[in-house]
Amino acid sequence: MAGLARPWGSLGVTAVIGKTRWSTSLFPDKASSSLLLPVNASVRQREGLKAGDAPG
Repeated sequence: MAGLARPWGSLGVTAVIGKTRWSTSLFPDKASSSLLLPVNASVRQREGLKAGDAPG
């Protein structure tokens, strides 16, 4: 279920980029005091993104 805490401090979410929606987890990043959203290769390809692209 999205929104519930998971192991290692991750948080289950439903992510949306463009027209692609999927269930995944956000992971805490202590260095930046933020949460990281891993985006797998199939989503990046479908949405025309490259690894390391910043939101915007």
